[in-house]
Amino acid sequence: MSNRQRFVLAGAFTVLFASAWTASARADDASKQARAEYDAGAAAYEKKEYTTAAQHFARADERVPNSRALQLAMAASLSSTDGVLAMELVERAETRAVDGALAELAQRLRKKFVGSAGKIRVVCPADVPCTATIDDNAERTVEGGRSVWVAPGKHIAHLRARNARSSGAKPVDREVAVAAGATADVTASSSELAPTASAGVATAGAVQTDPREVQPPPEIRPERRASGLAPVYFWTALGVTGAAVATATVFTVITKQRHDDFVSNPSQQTADDGSSAQTLARVAWGVTGAFAATTIVLAALTDFHPAEKRAAATKPLSVAVGPGSVLLVGQFQ
Repeated sequence: MSNRQRFVLAGAFTVLFASAWTASARADDASKQARAEYDAGAAAYEKKEYTTAAQHFARADERVPNSRALQLAMAASLSSTDGVLAMELVERAETRAVDGALAELAQRLRKKFVGSAGKIRVVCPADVPCTATIDDNAERTVEGGRSVWVAPGKHIAHLRARNARSSGAKPVDREVAVAAGATADVTASSSELAPTASAGVATAGAVQTDPREVQPPPEIRPERRASGLAPVYFWTALGVTGAAVATATVFTVITKQRHDDFVSNPSQQTADDGSSAQTLARVAWGVTGAFAATTIVLAALTDFHPAEKRAAATKPLSVAVGPGSVLLVGQFQ
């Protein structure tokens, strides 16, 4: 095998390993963040700090979408005074087409807090995609065409073209009054959002609409929680194994071609070429075998049905919804 062939083979498998490690690391980091938020939410709930508990449970659900975390966030919100978070959770639940206890919680939250929050919807010019940050809160940055829940009253929306930050252009500020239970649109013209345009503060007339007519938030990813290894590890390994099989197959085809060349034109050069190609194919299949073995092990350790195992676990953290109360019991599995 030539040095160049060794370099190509090593590079190909290095890329495969790096891709697999990166995907697994991201999934593991999100899972750790979700668990930390979940534990903080449970601790706050025990102290009857319901607004804080709802915030932590909601962030846990954002990190790794999970129906139980969402249910606990909604249950805590029923005893809190944060109407904005409560309506965000209602909208999140309705987007997932929930039923049962979650649907009942959503109905109760909407009934209690629909008059405690309104929405700001960002409307961009057709030729200038934009975003808006509400009240200088970086966590409340909204894409054009979408909306965000806010407390009733006056707010400032800072609109920017998507590429405006890199160009150094100042935002276009709009003051908007939001009524409870309604939606206020904010917009700016193409010339105002252009990088060369100067930004000014203006008061925009709020167009009030029914909040149920607002576009839904971006699609939420499927739940991923497991008591064993997360399925992402297995599927990543399976993908890497498939790529390795394809690579080894290519080297095998090359070996067959080198053999045919030797048969048609026997010489020391064609013999050496055939020997190098054969060695390369053997190495590739050896590495592929290692990937396949790893994938089999991961399959045995992976929890492909986390929801079922959580339901069967002892003392799960759950919410009991009654006509006049919401009870949190158990622990997070």
